[in-house]
Parts: sequence; C-alpha cells; structure tokens
Amino acid sequence: MLKELRIANLGVVEKAELAFLPGLTVLTGETGAGKTMIIHALNQSIGNRSDSSLIRDGAQRFVVESVWAMDNTQFLVNPDYDIELEDGELTLSKTVDQTGKGKSLINGITSNGNTVSAVSDQLIQIFGQNDQRLLSKPSWQLAALDSMGGLTHSEILTKYRDAFEQFVSLSSDLNQLKKRQDEILKNKAQLIAALAEFDEIAPVLDEDDAILEQIKVFEKYESEQDLYRNIQKILDPDGVEASINDQLGRLMKLVSQAADLDAFGERLPELLISLEDLSLTVSNRLAYGADGISLDDLNTRRATLNALIRKYGTPLNEIISQMQSNRAALENALEPADEIARIETEIKKTQEVLISLAVEINQSRQALAEVLQKAITHELHDLKMPEAIFNCQITAIKQADIELDSRFFDRNGMDEITFLLGHGADSSLKPIAKTASGGELSRIMLALQVVLTENQPEITYIFDEVDAGIGGETAIEVGKRLARLASRQQVIVVTHLPQVAAFADHHFAITGNVTAGIKISDVQLLDQQAREIEIARMLGGIKTSAAALQHARELLTLKE
Repeated sequence: MLKELRIANLGVVEKAELAFLPGLTVLTGETGAGKTMIIHALNQSIGNRSDSSLIRDGAQRFVVESVWAMDNTQFLVNPDYDIELEDGELTLSKTVDQTGKGKSLINGITSNGNTVSAVSDQLIQIFGQNDQRLLSKPSWQLAALDSMGGLTHSEILTKYRDAFEQFVSLSSDLNQLKKRQDEILKNKAQLIAALAEFDEIAPVLDEDDAILEQIKVFEKYESEQDLYRNIQKILDPDGVEASINDQLGRLMKLVSQAADLDAFGERLPELLISLEDLSLTVSNRLAYGADGISLDDLNTRRATLNALIRKYGTPLNEIISQMQSNRAALENALEPADEIARIETEIKKTQEVLISLAVEINQSRQALAEVLQKAITHELHDLKMPEAIFNCQITAIKQADIELDSRFFDRNGMDEITFLLGHGADSSLKPIAKTASGGELSRIMLALQVVLTENQPEITYIFDEVDAGIGGETAIEVGKRLARLASRQQVIVVTHLPQVAAFADHHFAITGNVTAGIKISDVQLLDQQAREIEIARMLGGIKTSAAALQHARELLTLKE
C-alpha cells in the first residue's frame, strides 16, 4: 500500500507531501493545478525513464520519493535483489538533474531502473487515458483473460511455457547440428588423422628432453673414440696376432695341466669373462650408445619430435595431453546422425506435451472467457451501457513462432484473444478499438479492473482521469465501481467529476497554480465541510452558494 509521496521541484510542484490511507482516495483541483504531477512523480519513483523536462523552472533537479507499507508475506521480490524491508516499509527514491541523469534508490541504497521497475510491478498499476490503448492489444487482452484463471490455470501455463522453451531450444540445436554436420564429419576425420599420426610417432612424456640428454652422452663418447679404438686393438688386434682372449684361453689349458697352479686356474675363467665384457662394451661405445641406439637414430627421433612440436606450436607434454583428451572425446562422441536422431526423438516427445498442454490451456480459456464476458457485460449495463454486449473471442493464431500439426504456437499457447463489443442483440460484434467511444473505453477498462482484481494480489491502483468523457448517472456508477474496487485494493483516482469524488474515503484538493507553484500548504486532505465546498466547486456552481453546497451534500450521501 502506498503510504507517502514526497515531491520536490517536479513540474509545477515546488514541494509537496501526501500521506495516503487504505480505501479510495481522490485528488481534485482546478485545471493546471498540478494533479497530473502527482502521477508523474509516482511514475518516476517506480522506475520510469528519467525525464529532465519535468524539472521545475529554475531548479537544478527534481526529487521524488514513495513510501510503501508492506506485508512480508506479500512481498515477493526476487531474492537476488537483496532488498530488506525496514520496519515493514519500502522506500523508492529518484533524483534527476538537468543533464537527464537519474539516480534511483531502494531503501536508500542505489539501484537501477530495471530492478526498481521489477519491484514496483508488485506494488502498483497505473491507468491513464492513454492506457485505454491497451484494450486494443491482443497481448494485453490475453494476459487479462489469463489473470482470471487462478493457480490451476497459472500452473498449466507455466508447464506449457517450460515445454515451449525446451522445444525452441531443441529445435535450434537440431538446426545448428544439421548445418554443422558436414563440418563435424570433417573435423572428426581430421581428428582421426591427427591421432593416427600421433600414434605412429607414439611420443612419451619428456621424451624430447631425454633424447637430448642421450645425444649429449653420445657426443661425449665421440670425443673418446681414439681411446676406445686403442683398447679394442689390444683386445682384438688386426692381422695374425692372437687376441688376448685367445691367448688367455691357451693359458687356461696349460695352467690346468700344472697341479700346483690350480688356484690360478680357478680364477682365470673370471678374467676371461671380464675381458669378453670389456671387449663388447668397447665395441658398443664405438658404434652405439649404452642402450644400443645409434647417434643417427637419436637425431632422427629428435627431428621427428621437433616436427610434431612445430606443427602444434606447444610443448611435447601438452601435445600428449591434448591427444589423450581428443582420443577420449572421439571415443565418447556420438556420430552426428546419432545425435540428430536423439534430438529429433526429444523434439517429438516435447511436441506431444506442448500440443496437449496448449489444448488444455485453450479449454481453460474457453471457460474463463464465458465467465469474463458475462461479468463485463453485467458491469457495463450498470455503467449505463444497457445495450452493451461484451465478448471475448478466442481464435487460433494465424502466424507465430512455430508451426506444429498445421497449427501455430507461441509462448502463450495457440490462442489469440480479441475483445469484442456490440450495441444490442441485433448488432454485430466488433473489436472494441473500432466500435467503442472514448467514454466507453474508460468504462470497459474500469469494468475489467473491477472484475479482474477479484483474483489479484493486493496492490495499489492509480486511475488518472479514466472517467473522461462521461458524466451524470454514468459518473455515479463509475464512482460506485471505484469504491467497490477500493474495498479490496488501495485505489487512488485523479478526477474532475464530483460524482466520483463523492465516493472517496479520503479527498485531497490541490489549490496551487502554475505561476506560484505547488507548495506543501497547497495540497490538503479535506474534512467533511471542506469536501462539500470542493465538490460544490466541481459541480460548476458558486462553491459558497447554498444551492451548490446542498447539491454537494446530496452527492456525498451516495457513499452511505
């Protein structure tokens, strides 16, 4: 509920403070007295686009602030906003300077317009003369009908919208996958080829560093080649000269024949084995490394690894890691055809759910439309449109986001809503935008709000001269409807009709003027006597005349 509104330097308002109460509150005053500035102030405080043209002449900025009394159980602000109520109150503030830069605050903490708007959507709805255009918008008409459905209808809509979003997402994935199918197959072929090349080389972690170390060892062997050759000449001399091994063999035979040399004979085989090992080692040093790999082999392997590193532009260990990941991805990846088939199966299932829920929503809306058109027609009769016939027509969407089973669907279902109006049983029903006058549009809007709010959470309704174009008994019926609406919701009305003002629980009169500007003292909450005088003025008579005052008193008794 709106509790307070404070305004400084906005339009003709120099400074004003208004304290609001539950029920029906009306604001009245002479034309140009600043009534509409109250609506502008509210709009700015609840997140509307900053408008520097509203700054009062001679001022540097305007400041508006609305204070709301909140029920914690009612306050359903998204927890991501991190807003805490202070003593059950919420304060929305806005400052706009001459450059058009605005600063919005929630409970004194800087916020942004989107957050303020999201919060205020739960607090207030404002209807002005321009808002009657909403009546001709199919999207608004659809939302109005759906708002009557209560929790059950809302749950079906939520399920449908979830299915719709899933269908759209899956369809998008499928289209993208089909477009990318050739690319995917090409990439897969490239990946297979890269892995084949990698597997043929079969590098191991840190292999390039290990080979470099081996090459360094070979280079060291290279510097000792002469030494190894001299040793080899002694162990295995060229020509007819017997090698040490051969001579040692003959020596072992001779020693074995001398009984007193048995101890030496036992050790000579070990010496023979050592010499054979030495000969083999020296031969390897001359031709190979310690592990039997030649220097040419090592250089060739190093060149192969370096070519692989240059190709991928990353260290060898990273290449090995990436190839392991690629191998796992290739093993786990579905063929494009398999993935397409999987998505198509999901789409078919979602499509069945979508159509089923859309049909269920349509049936629910048909029932709601019957209730709505009867209720609105009844209201319009009471609002002095005795021949009015209100109809809520439901037709299939002709063009929408998706087409299934020769039917079109969007995120709200497969229905298009059109509010129709007829004048008498024999008249044809036509869209209200084509057949209703301005005054009739005002009454239709009011009737809709009276009927629709029976299923709405408690918020504040603002009506800015939606009673334009009517008068007399019709204005009295409008006043009754506003009073009835105010029994469930807080209602604030800017009006020029004394018949409407007579039904108020609280009546503010704005008595300032454009030249002097509106000050705190120019916005007054009227007592009973002051209300009689103000309503007498609104009747067009001399507000102090006995006849005008008597007429005003008679109007005030209507509320009783």
